[in-house]
Amino acid sequence: MREIVFYRTPSGRSPVQDFLDDLSPDAADRIGDTLQAIATSDQISAQVLKKLAGTDGLWELRIRHDGSAFRLLSFWDGTRIIVLLSAFSKKSEKTPVLEIQVAQRRRRDYVNRKGHNG
Repeated sequence: MREIVFYRTPSGRSPVQDFLDDLSPDAADRIGDTLQAIATSDQISAQVLKKLAGTDGLWELRIRHDGSAFRLLSFWDGTRIIVLLSAFSKKSEKTPVLEIQVAQRRRRDYVNRKGHNG
C-alpha cells in the first residue's frame, strides 16, 4: 500500500484540500476514489500518474470527470508516500508553468521542514 499525504503550508493549510472542498461533491468523490485506487493498487496506470518532464521529480495525477480535467501535482517521498502539492482544473494541453513553479516551491518547503523535524 501507498500513503497519500496532503502538503501543508507552515501555517497548517492544505491547498489541495482547499481545492477539493471547492469542487462539486461528485467531482471531489471522483478524485477521492482515484486517490484511494492509487493508494491500494499494485500497479498505477501511466494514464493516471505520469512523471512531468523537465521538472525535479514532479508527477501529475490526471483525473477526468464530466468533461473536466483535474490535475494534482505531487512527488514521491521515498517509495511508498505520494505528497500532493497542488491541484487545478486543466484547461489547456500543457501544464501551466505557474502551477509547476508553485509545486516545486512547496516540494522544497516540505523537504526542508521534514529535514528539520526528522
